[in-house]
Amino acid sequence: MESISCPHPLLPKSLRNDSEDPNAIPNQFCNGPCCIPCPAFYNLYPDVQISICVHLNLFLHGASTLGSVFVILSILLFKKLQVHPQWIVLYFSLSSFIFHLMNLFALKDPMKHYCEDAVTSASSSNMNCVLKAAIHFYLLYVMLLWIAVYLVNLHLKIIWHINFFVDKYVYLQIVWVLPVAMLLPVAFDKKSQFISVGKECYPRGPLMDPLVWYPFIVIVAVTVAIHLSTVVSLFNVWWTTPAPESVALKKDVVRKGFSLAKRTHTPTFESSQTGKVQDVEDHRRHQRVDFITQLKENWRTLVLSLTFSLVTLFSLTYFFQFYQLSGGISAKQPWIQEWYSCLLLNNGREACQYIATREAPNLAMYCISNCLLASVGICLWFVVGTGMLQHWSELIRSRS
Repeated sequence: MESISCPHPLLPKSLRNDSEDPNAIPNQFCNGPCCIPCPAFYNLYPDVQISICVHLNLFLHGASTLGSVFVILSILLFKKLQVHPQWIVLYFSLSSFIFHLMNLFALKDPMKHYCEDAVTSASSSNMNCVLKAAIHFYLLYVMLLWIAVYLVNLHLKIIWHINFFVDKYVYLQIVWVLPVAMLLPVAFDKKSQFISVGKECYPRGPLMDPLVWYPFIVIVAVTVAIHLSTVVSLFNVWWTTPAPESVALKKDVVRKGFSLAKRTHTPTFESSQTGKVQDVEDHRRHQRVDFITQLKENWRTLVLSLTFSLVTLFSLTYFFQFYQLSGGISAKQPWIQEWYSCLLLNNGREACQYIATREAPNLAMYCISNCLLASVGICLWFVVGTGMLQHWSELIRSRS
């Protein structure tokens, strides 16, 4: 085997024992004596583009880790922030921190997590891959559920003026447990497999779609719908309520009609209507003031929730499509064999790129979806963390 020379980027095949069929080794992209290096998925795209995608993800996960840590420390350090609903933000930030930190270390050493050796992708026998897949999906679920709780709380508070979750934090801890109950059947199903595709390890099996993907998509869709209904209700108040100048003008007319009725000392239909108009206008003015107050108090919440909801909806929608597409990529597919043959003729990856480009999942969409998920902690800092800078500046001034 050492005497075999393969054209770049192919590598000689590695056999785990001499009795294995050289053309049927699982988790290898081989056709003859040479194999596509692991992670094989990276080799489907130009070196420069995949390198930019990986390093950009690495940077964003690092920055998001720091952003999540800042929010966590701020809430734990300042008592003013230790109130409802900031506790929900704390739980979300904790899950975000672990999610980004895990991906940060996994991206720094992809061979450890996603490859058995130089040409063999990781499988269920690789515990790093299995744990990475389980923790990855668990944390995604936890983040999604906490943001869903946050949005429902926001909806109840703004639209219905109810602080339902203020004394329900003991019961809310089920958020940490629920994803485990959904993922365990998948993990222990004998038909489930853990495979490596690119920089991700995925569980695959008959229970994966009904227990993981479909509930995921439903929760995201319901969460986005609740948030949009909150935003639409708020702006409906804004558009249907007259501006203060309009209210003042109408009240001037009301006062004239009321004075005329008072001089005659006769209760008239006009005077009773005047009182009703005044009540309506006072109520509408109160609605507008209440809207502005709610917007000032909750704009960070609205932006954070909307950002995470849209990021999650876009990322996971494409992620699900990518998951389905990548599952069909194997060494036996005609286009993979055509691409491999082109490489074997020593044409180079660039010359054979057109074959992979027309069949492989879109790299730009793959990078965008991963970068958006890698930016959750950054969004958290910009929307929530920047509002906490004032507390840090006050602390620094008090210590100086």
